[in-house]
Amino acid sequence: MNGTPHKQWQNLSVIDWANLPFHERVLDGMANLLLDADDLLQAFEAAEGSKLARLEPDIRAVYDRVNELMRKITD
Repeated sequence: MNGTPHKQWQNLSVIDWANLPFHERVLDGMANLLLDADDLLQAFEAAEGSKLARLEPDIRAVYDRVNELMRKITD
């Protein structure tokens, strides 16, 4: 995963980040997805009537699915 690490890992060097266990990097990426989806959902609420409002159910579905996957990984 080449994404930007979550704040928890931002002080790590690129090499240290790459050496983290794979599941930690996956969970970090999934946490970023959740945060981004949540930001989008809040933006949809603030922009009522937007032409993009039709995307809200899809974004919510992504949020719910990523959340479900994270639970499976951490159980």
